[in-house]
Amino acid sequence: MKRWPIFFLLTIIFFLHFYRLYDIPPGLNNDEANIGYEAWSVVTTGRDQWGNFLPLVFQGFGNWSLPVYIYLTVPFVWILGLTVPAVRAVSALSFLAMVLLVYAIVKKLRPRIAFPAAVMTAATPWIYGLTRIANEAPLAIAFFLLAVYFFLLSRRKQILVVLGLIFMVLAMMTYYGVWIFAIAYTFILAYFYWRSFVWNKINLLSASAVVLTGIILVYQVTLVQRGNARLNQVNLMNDRAIVGQLNAERGACNGKFYPLICKLLFNRPSLFIKEYVSNYLSHFSLRDWFIVSANKGILPPGGYFFIIQAPLMLAGLWALLRNGSALEKRVLILWLVLAPLSDSVTGSGNFTRAFLIAPVISVLSAYSFIVLPKLPTIAIWGVIIISWVRFQLTYNSFFPVFHSLYTHYEYQPLMKELNGESLPIYLSSRFRDTKQYIFYLFYNRIPPIDFQRRLNVIKEVDSDGWVWVKQIGNRSFVKSLPQIKELPQRSILVGAAKEEIEPFVNKYQYCAGIALSDPKIIYFLNGDPAFSILPITKETKEITCQN
Repeated sequence: MKRWPIFFLLTIIFFLHFYRLYDIPPGLNNDEANIGYEAWSVVTTGRDQWGNFLPLVFQGFGNWSLPVYIYLTVPFVWILGLTVPAVRAVSALSFLAMVLLVYAIVKKLRPRIAFPAAVMTAATPWIYGLTRIANEAPLAIAFFLLAVYFFLLSRRKQILVVLGLIFMVLAMMTYYGVWIFAIAYTFILAYFYWRSFVWNKINLLSASAVVLTGIILVYQVTLVQRGNARLNQVNLMNDRAIVGQLNAERGACNGKFYPLICKLLFNRPSLFIKEYVSNYLSHFSLRDWFIVSANKGILPPGGYFFIIQAPLMLAGLWALLRNGSALEKRVLILWLVLAPLSDSVTGSGNFTRAFLIAPVISVLSAYSFIVLPKLPTIAIWGVIIISWVRFQLTYNSFFPVFHSLYTHYEYQPLMKELNGESLPIYLSSRFRDTKQYIFYLFYNRIPPIDFQRRLNVIKEVDSDGWVWVKQIGNRSFVKSLPQIKELPQRSILVGAAKEEIEPFVNKYQYCAGIALSDPKIIYFLNGDPAFSILPITKETKEITCQN
């Protein structure tokens, strides 16, 4: 079979995917800035931002990132510097790897639809959007697809199953969100195919060594390196709102019924099962998939998939169940059913943690071409091409302008405007809640060695492990604007333009003893005000205002 179509497809999507990678989506989110700064810190000092030598888990701002994505970003930061393309390069290359690996896997399962499956994967908005930001999930899925591919190859050359296990471990050391899924998928496939392998001494010892290494790494991450802090942060059983509701329900029950009955019916295990099942089923929301997606930071208006993919997915699922081999069903149906397991522990469908399901939906859409007649197939491809072109036009024009409100774009011009300022600066996160210090470090290229020395750095770690950097030098990162009496003689306030600075100016502009300069406004790309920068001078200790 000719291979030029897949290489032609990869060439097209390579240029499209790297086009304006530096500013679409506009600005970096806090995870991206953290990844970039950690990589730069490793490049320049061999340590993370907190001074830990080549760590297995990166503490960051309390998100406790797994190491693979950051270490793979290191060479790009070394070559390109601390830039947006360098930070996003690994994720963008993961997109190409996913397309190629879907093609290779489906070619082993059903050669006729290998190329359509690759096209569906490349065209899917969810996959396209998430791989244009620095995110561990696409890389983890690329490793998972490599594991599946080598599993399929190992049916003829069994030593390759060891490579499959290695890539599964790499997937787990890339992203927490694949842990439950990867373990369950591996064990269930092993249950079905263990007896079909001839386990000579080399194969058995090699596979055992990889599995043991994986166990040790998971142990190190969760119990030694404090990666369990990240797991606790996103665990639904630690959701205060859910636990509070449980306590209220049990309290009301105790007031009217026998307490033992209330304890049996209203408890954490029953709550977990109820919430987990609800979260699991929510991952199969056709509305979220095809009509309205939940995240505005990676995609323009619309679903995670094209609407045309909805009937194709259903037809493909029917075709797979009716005509698929046992191997096809086990590889793909198992993937579909197990994909939501990890994210269901944390919520009802986070766009990153639920991403595991995206490639298999694209593959199922391609399976529809097994049963569709030729003429409708041509028409469907026409609709897909039109949908894809429309998406590309919207993504590269409307999206960066009107969705800059959701991408933390505002911190890029803000940090540029404040760069070099010597006065004390108070930056409020009340209406722009994020880890602001990391944008300061990234956009101002603060040498990691200086930050590691903790010179004029004040931080606080809360009970959930989140780091709040309160101050770096003359910059204070505050949760709300300080009271006027707490300010030094000269300072700069930075806060939400309409919600904070405008009311502050209205309150003090006619007061004696204080001088307010004209605020400098930082705008989103659509023209809406984001931040205002307000220089203040206290002329006297006492400030009097007329009512």
